[in-house]
Amino acid sequence: DSLFAAAELGSADAMTEIGLIYALGWPDCDIRIDESTAVKWFKQAIDSDDERPHALAAKDIAHSYMGYYYLEGEGGLPKNVEKAKREFALSGSLYSRRLMARLLLNSEDAGEQVEGLEQLRELAEAGDSVAMCDVAWCHQTGRAGLPKNPYKAYELYKEASAQSNCCAMARCGNMEQFGIGVHHANPTNAVDLYRMAAELGCPEGCYYLANPYARGI
Repeated sequence: DSLFAAAELGSADAMTEIGLIYALGWPDCDIRIDESTAVKWFKQAIDSDDERPHALAAKDIAHSYMGYYYLEGEGGLPKNVEKAKREFALSGSLYSRRLMARLLLNSEDAGEQVEGLEQLRELAEAGDSVAMCDVAWCHQTGRAGLPKNPYKAYELYKEASAQSNCCAMARCGNMEQFGIGVHHANPTNAVDLYRMAAELGCPEGCYYLANPYARGI
């Protein structure tokens, strides 16, 4: 009730928080995910006149979610990549910067792919382990005009693994299992990496972990 009261008084923080409650659901209060209602509150937060520092940070979050909904065509919004890009650009959040970079990277336009890669590199160089994994994948697959370089990919996955990035752990394990990007295959260490990734909740780690056991590694 206090959140709704604050929202009525024009608080963008409160509007965004209500939007998050509907975007993610709140089982303890018997509130189910309702993306259309979330969109309504995120729009109100963005359009509000609240310019306090906390409010601006809340608006960044609202723009991020609006961008995601436009990208996926959810929340009652039509799928619209250009509107998604605009929302991500209006948000300064790390989440939006990642999504914008990935959106460009997955474009069919070679120039946008390169731009997306450069944005991911900036994030990776700033220490973002998720971006490290994305750049590693580009090296591994030869995306965005890069020559395939499994050794560089492994280095980046390993660096991200040091930050407890479970996706990176799983991919390091996969490369070690098959001797890709490393000097010698190490199936035993691969299984250890799969297990650590799986324990951190990584679906990829669970999948890889099941396969070695199935093959008797």
